[in-house]
Amino acid sequence: MKKLSTYQTFENSLQSEDWDKIVFLQANKTRLNLAYFFYLISFGTFYLFNRWSPLLDLWKYDICLPNEASYVMIIAKDGSHTIIPIEIIEVPLSTLGYFASEKTVEIKTFVFRFVRYYMKNDNYTFLPLKFETNYTGADFHEKLGKGIANPYEVTLRRKLFGECEINVPIPSIFSLIFIEVTHPFFLFQTFSVLLWCYEEYYLYSSVIFIFSIISVTTTVSEIRSGISSIKSMARFECSISAFRDSQWKTISSKELVPGDLIHLPEHTQIPCDVVLISGSCLVDESMLTGESQPVLKEQISTANFYVYNDDKNCTISSGTKSLSHKGSCEAIVIATGFATAKGSLIRSILFPKPNRFGFVSDSMKFILIMTAIAVAGFIWTFVELADDDIDLLNKILAGLDLVTIIIPPALPFAMTVGTAFAISRMYRKNITCISPPAVNAAGRISIVCFDKTGTLTKDSMTLKGVWDANFGLFTDNLLECSQIFQENMATCQSLTRLDGKLIGDPQEEEIFKKLSWEWIESDSERCKVRKNDVEIKIKNLFYFSPVTKRMGVIIENQQGIGLHLKGAPEVIIPLCKEYPENLENLIKLYSSQSYRILACAYKSLPDYNPNENYENDLIFLGLILLQNEIKPNSYEVISELKCATIKCIMSTGDSLVTAASIGKECGIIPSSSSVVYGSLLDRNVVWKNDASKAIDITQLSDNFCLVLTGELLEFMASISHQSLPIVLDKGLIFSRMSPDQKVLLIQLLQTNNTMVAMVGDGANDCGALKAADVGLSLSEAESSIAAPFNGTRLNGIIDIIKEGRASLVTCLQTFKFIMMYSLVQFSVINILYLLDNNMTDSQYLYQDLFLIMPLAVFMAYTGAYDKLAKFMPPGALVSIPIISSLIGHFAVVVIGQTMGYFALILHDFYKESGSSLEVAAEGHSNTVLFLISTAQLLCVGICLNIGPPFRKPAYENYLFTIAAVIAGGLNLYLIFMPSEGVQDILGLVDIPLEFSFVIFAIVCLGFACSFVHERVFIDFLSLSTNSLNKSLN
Repeated sequence: MKKLSTYQTFENSLQSEDWDKIVFLQANKTRLNLAYFFYLISFGTFYLFNRWSPLLDLWKYDICLPNEASYVMIIAKDGSHTIIPIEIIEVPLSTLGYFASEKTVEIKTFVFRFVRYYMKNDNYTFLPLKFETNYTGADFHEKLGKGIANPYEVTLRRKLFGECEINVPIPSIFSLIFIEVTHPFFLFQTFSVLLWCYEEYYLYSSVIFIFSIISVTTTVSEIRSGISSIKSMARFECSISAFRDSQWKTISSKELVPGDLIHLPEHTQIPCDVVLISGSCLVDESMLTGESQPVLKEQISTANFYVYNDDKNCTISSGTKSLSHKGSCEAIVIATGFATAKGSLIRSILFPKPNRFGFVSDSMKFILIMTAIAVAGFIWTFVELADDDIDLLNKILAGLDLVTIIIPPALPFAMTVGTAFAISRMYRKNITCISPPAVNAAGRISIVCFDKTGTLTKDSMTLKGVWDANFGLFTDNLLECSQIFQENMATCQSLTRLDGKLIGDPQEEEIFKKLSWEWIESDSERCKVRKNDVEIKIKNLFYFSPVTKRMGVIIENQQGIGLHLKGAPEVIIPLCKEYPENLENLIKLYSSQSYRILACAYKSLPDYNPNENYENDLIFLGLILLQNEIKPNSYEVISELKCATIKCIMSTGDSLVTAASIGKECGIIPSSSSVVYGSLLDRNVVWKNDASKAIDITQLSDNFCLVLTGELLEFMASISHQSLPIVLDKGLIFSRMSPDQKVLLIQLLQTNNTMVAMVGDGANDCGALKAADVGLSLSEAESSIAAPFNGTRLNGIIDIIKEGRASLVTCLQTFKFIMMYSLVQFSVINILYLLDNNMTDSQYLYQDLFLIMPLAVFMAYTGAYDKLAKFMPPGALVSIPIISSLIGHFAVVVIGQTMGYFALILHDFYKESGSSLEVAAEGHSNTVLFLISTAQLLCVGICLNIGPPFRKPAYENYLFTIAAVIAGGLNLYLIFMPSEGVQDILGLVDIPLEFSFVIFAIVCLGFACSFVHERVFIDFLSLSTNSLNKSLN
């Protein structure tokens, strides 16, 4: 079979989709029939290999040209490969929303992860199939505002776009069990159990079998429970009024299709994505965006073309809750099911971003290495026993025993128990985790990115006062401002009324309250505001946008029509025809005091034409000064992270200087560092110091940090600017960041395998929370479920990193312990095979069940250390420290066992009573090697159960301490004074007391060597490796 790299693949240009590449295939009927034949004669074995490796399944297909393909192979972003049939559908263009033509077209589609894609014939790329909405508001009224008259059109659209529900299928119990029991490791466990049962090793095989069944049952139960929870959150159905066949009909929301005209239901969820074409509606979008404040949606503008991502003010998404209506509130359905905004959220939960932490892949590499050793051992057994008078079956059984020893069936359980304990401890601290792989990833976090509002600072804004340009004075009494400035603050807002109470942006609420104006509902315009004998009508509202960084209103009063604007100073001031000379210095002064500043401006209009741009020659009115107070523990959290050499950065929508001031206040910017400000002016990168002097950051020393805008970051990333690495290294504050730029920042920081955490409140950083390796949402909104972690405390990120490090170290230690358990037994069995002997079943059982199992489980119970270390634990199993640790311990084990055997044969009492592989012979070599290997297992377990700096001291893990003391006592008992009954059970023979001290001495010497090796040499090697990796990065 060819390698995948030899096939022609087509790139996916849409970064938002789940897949990167696609291969076009055509089924080969001859090979397809051969495959079924091989499935049959191999009793399903060949089928299992195809399941395990979809690339192997490619041999049933031929690579072909796109226009000849009947299948596609999707190469997803998580590296998985899926072969999907192509469906050819013939539909009228009107079904897709193109009303200019009655032409019928043939489109090739496939469904991947609940989204239907169609092929563009011009460049052979697949795009999500969507209903066409590139129309003006007038077109929406004309072409879609009359509903769907033809019932057949409804049928076609339902077939193409699916039902209007997010129906998450719950896999059957049988299918989930089949997936679990056909996993390669479960099959190996089953094989081991059957082999041990054949050899009458019933007790341990029963325990492993029971653990395997419990594991499968738990996994299946957790999967079904998790998907059931998602299904209940996703699925929604209600009665809704739709205009069909020239009349309003009440139908189930499941029956809606794109293009339907509906009356928006009130006080309930909206079941689909819609565009509002009449009326206005107050909605709660917290499920999708995390935004706690209700949002007002108004009908689409008649002149402009509709763009889904830009025209949010007239778009109401599925999952949004309707609170109140004004007017008829008619809307056009534009997306249903998984194609909606809520569907996208559900898909992100069902198919989370692949974890970049390579722990699982590393463990599989180790398993492959151990498998190679096992195969070598199997072959060696045959060679070694070739001349012995042993039948073929027992030679095979002896070789297979080596295989089951070197590849321990208990490994998966031992590797996951540490993470399970960590998740349990975090849950007790009110931190929930929906992604167990993210726990170990948290152990390698080296950068934490914080949102500002609601994360480092409080949610609320405090109005500190205003600076009135007319008087040139600052005042905290808004009633002392000029009349036109008061009118600007009273009208330039997006407040609305719900249940008799004004609601909206908290800062707008506070400003309006202090102005003492009256807000009045109106049917003919958006609203009115009144104070004394002054009444102003707000005719049009232009909502605030993170892109434009401003908002505006068209007003009408007794003097005529006017435009009021409010927004970021750097946006508003250039639109003004004149402004005070000292304004720039004033803005810097107030920004340095951590104030959030809004600039206000006005323009009188002779009349209003929606198609004309009036944003020029404005009259500058003044500045509004707001303050967002730092949370009490923000400085403490930042300081603790920085002490652990974890880089802290802030991503905010505030201005450069304000963001820098807050960064200094919470400790992100060191007091000793000089600050350099970066911005983009006419596509030129500009860097300035505190004195506003232009500088070259490539010529600066190390003691500086960068504060820059999201616009500059996006520009530098788009052209791969030569200074971008310096920005990512020295950048601490990123200001004026839009939600998309926050995602870009996370992705840029993740280069060179750097693990990045994001902490936010979920309001406008859901994308960044999902993009980060570890996302902690401090919101209780449903949108936060897409983040791996959810909590309510800012210092929860410290708990997550502590537990992540503890879990990672636990997994590494447990892995090494289980590997050493295999290698210890592998070594002793090979020595006994050389003597034509073996361990007894009771000896295996004692080591496997009563020694290894409790030590491995209780080792994982150790909690996280109280303080964060200044360095990280190893992040890979296939690393110099891990491999060196195993090699060193294995060398000590082999030398100890060899010393024990040669010391034994030099003594006069040594005698072997027969030899057999079928039944282990009781003799001195068997007894001595069993006692030494048992003690070695305990010693290795103690040496590998490391406490600080990532876990609590070993002695505080009472369960492990008790288990180790009991095991140590039993070992001493077996070495020095075993009773005849115990000797009979374990198959031991008497040895002289003086030789018992020899065994004890060998064990103590081995323990000392292992301890020094692990606690001194490996610790030094880990620190050196960490330092080297830091210098290379």
